[in-house]
Amino acid sequence: MRLFHYISGSNVEKEKINMTVPVIMAKKHTFFSFHKETMSFFIPYDHQESPPVPTDSKVRVETLPAFCVYVRSFPGLMFMYEWVQHLQLKAALEKDGKSYNKDYYYAAGYNSPMDSPFKRHNEIWFIKK
Repeated sequence: MRLFHYISGSNVEKEKINMTVPVIMAKKHTFFSFHKETMSFFIPYDHQESPPVPTDSKVRVETLPAFCVYVRSFPGLMFMYEWVQHLQLKAALEKDGKSYNKDYYYAAGYNSPMDSPFKRHNEIWFIKK
């Protein structure tokens, strides 16, 4: 909810920011991991030069470097299908001898939580080495 509050005006400028997609979660490649996950929103282009400063000290504005990813897309609810898709992408990359970052991956969601589970678009991203 911290990021939602930030884009809803909980920032120094009290400015509302349009919601964007995808919403990404950086996660460890470990099943049943209790490691901290990081959620990120894309800041719209009209705010990128000078993003509003967060008022919550746990919200940070960061710039990710450019990177290439191996992607597996899937419908449905992320929490129900994420690990099956993760394992299938991992198997395909290892079969093809592709190298990827084994520290973390991204889970990307493109829909509102209110959207039907049958109309969702999700992705798993492995960062290419």
